[in-house]
Amino acid sequence: MDHMSHAVAEPVTDDVAFYRARIVNVVFIGKEHTPGWILVDTGIEGYEKRIIHAAESRYGTLAPRAIVLTHGHFDHSGSAAKLSRHWKVPIYVHEKEEPYVTGKKHYPVGNATVGGGVFTLLSPFYPTNPKHLKHVEHLSPGGVLPFLDEWEYIETPGHTPGHISLFRSRDRLLISGDALLTVNQESLLSVITQYQHLHGPPAYFTMDEAEAEHSIQKLQKLSPSIVVPGHGTPMKGKKMKQELDALAGVNPSLNID
Repeated sequence: MDHMSHAVAEPVTDDVAFYRARIVNVVFIGKEHTPGWILVDTGIEGYEKRIIHAAESRYGTLAPRAIVLTHGHFDHSGSAAKLSRHWKVPIYVHEKEEPYVTGKKHYPVGNATVGGGVFTLLSPFYPTNPKHLKHVEHLSPGGVLPFLDEWEYIETPGHTPGHISLFRSRDRLLISGDALLTVNQESLLSVITQYQHLHGPPAYFTMDEAEAEHSIQKLQKLSPSIVVPGHGTPMKGKKMKQELDALAGVNPSLNID
């Protein structure tokens, strides 16, 4: 059980926390020891026990109301089936993402010719087979999120067709999934060190680069104060704002490469 001792939710605010499940973040929305919390993303397959342990470090035995997936890639939906079954809760996805998590479509194989870096070279070997998740529900149109009155979802396609990010205007907190990262996911050194640097989604696994760039511009217009990404650590402050402006092409004089 030693590996479980490190599975603890790290607070971002009083009602948002995250747990880094090896290579990807899962996010908890809801105050400690308060019923009705929501899990965003589920990490890779085989991490369900660690995620449950992290959840219990924050909520005790209280189950979430639902699981929300930013998208269906293997590192975000891998433990969804077992977590949904364990807690007996539905899984919500955008309707354009639903075919990829219910066995109807598979994602393209990773493209080793774009981006560069070790993870790019390995990308053709990443799982792309469709998930066959049960108890999947479509998110309602218009940005409405289940059980989260203060939050809305933002359509941020490009990395995948039905990718979403979650945003709360009260404190401008953004849960960006893979639409916006705070680490260069194409670089082994960056992933190991978790060096904070705003970055778009990894090119090797992004289905439409132009749409992904447009999604970054959409997120920049929200003026987020805190970014909780799918990969990397939460980021805020002047450096985050400057890098987001540059990434969105608002201030191209800033070199973010």
